[in-house]
Amino acid sequence: MGFPSPATDYIEHRVSLDRIAQLDPNATYYMRAGDAYPSVGILKGSVLVIDSSLSPTHGCLLVAAIDGELCLRRYIQRPAPALQCLKKEHGVTKISELEAVMGDNSPIWGVVAYVLTDTIGRGFKPAPGI
Repeated sequence: MGFPSPATDYIEHRVSLDRIAQLDPNATYYMRAGDAYPSVGILKGSVLVIDSSLSPTHGCLLVAAIDGELCLRRYIQRPAPALQCLKKEHGVTKISELEAVMGDNSPIWGVVAYVLTDTIGRGFKPAPGI
């Protein structure tokens, strides 16, 4: 029987998104962005990692159910809890207005914890000269 290889000290474990993100596997969902929001680093086709167990904090991105569809919004806590559209032509919707329409159901579906963007072709176009 020989000695163990000293190289075994440098073996890395397989990379796992679950291990890196440390999110609740029972509350984590993946969605693909249907539109681009470059101001927050999201390109069309980016994968959004959403955790429905996280509580939203002021300024975070989240997915909310608005008018029967899931939409990407910024959570604004002050002066009153509201959802801000990421497109400038749209405004802010107070959460109390959404809850009045939805009853006991919360419009907030989950907090965007990570954004994964393909930088080799689908969706990322480098500027000329780069």
